[in-house]
Amino acid sequence: MQSVTKRVLFGLVAIIGVFSVVYLLFFNLETGKEQSSEESGLSSSSVVDETSFEEEQSAFEESTQQSEAEKAAEEPFNLLVCGTDNSGRLTDVIIVARIDLAQNSISMLQIPRDTYVGEKYPTGKINAVYGQEGIEGLKKLIAERFSVETDHYAVISLKAFRAIVDEFGGITVNIPQRIVFTEDRVIEKGVQTLDGEQAEWFVRYRAGYAMGDIGRMQAQELFLRALMSTVMEKSGAELVLAAGRHLGSIETDITLGRAVEMIERREEGEAEIISEIVPGEGRMLNGFAVYIPNEEKLAEITANIFENHAVNSGYED
Repeated sequence: MQSVTKRVLFGLVAIIGVFSVVYLLFFNLETGKEQSSEESGLSSSSVVDETSFEEEQSAFEESTQQSEAEKAAEEPFNLLVCGTDNSGRLTDVIIVARIDLAQNSISMLQIPRDTYVGEKYPTGKINAVYGQEGIEGLKKLIAERFSVETDHYAVISLKAFRAIVDEFGGITVNIPQRIVFTEDRVIEKGVQTLDGEQAEWFVRYRAGYAMGDIGRMQAQELFLRALMSTVMEKSGAELVLAAGRHLGSIETDITLGRAVEMIERREEGEAEIISEIVPGEGRMLNGFAVYIPNEEKLAEITANIFENHAVNSGYED
């Protein structure tokens, strides 16, 4: 478990799925407030000079709605984050993040891309679901197989990933071992500042890890933490400019209202972040190397992160 500031929590969410919404928010928030005031009919002059029963009733209803919205804002929510490959069809990064703004915490469950989900898919792997059934299909499968409902989603392409890393002038990471992505694409061990292309090599590489895809997921977590450290150093204005340049590059259903909640809380107190990987083991099945989750251990993890008490048994042998 690692303590980070609330701003870093916001930065994490912004990087993985809210860039476009943040941009719209910062450039339209003040205008939106003025419009809201005008539409409510509650300007100082109207309250003093034109108060009526209908207006008082309207003000009361609006106040009640605001209270309910504030209460809802304190509720934790689950965000499904996916990173696609160059084809845009395979989700080689799948993370379900539990974000609790009230408690200043974020918990992440990393799902290996090779996780076996049945013969319905050509390879049997979870990373093929998005290309075949879209984000809604992937959300449904995660709910069925892991008993984890997702409230929002964010999908980022490799192109967008590379652009965002370059936007920040690269990300400094302590590389745990020499990375030979291909013969002419190498990252040396030690502290390195990775540009967008090199960052892609690092988060996609797995051939040289003893644990294969698990090693890659550990590297992805390492990179994510380095990314958060970089975000913490940036000002709000810098984030806004970055968001503007990458408007529309991320597919997400996060609303403007939810982004407001995140931004309003980004400087409050401290946050905690934890990360877990779906436990399991590799196996050859139908000619493919797949990953079979340990359902008992997985149930404990999901209960801890998502307040579930069990997971559905559905993995086929």
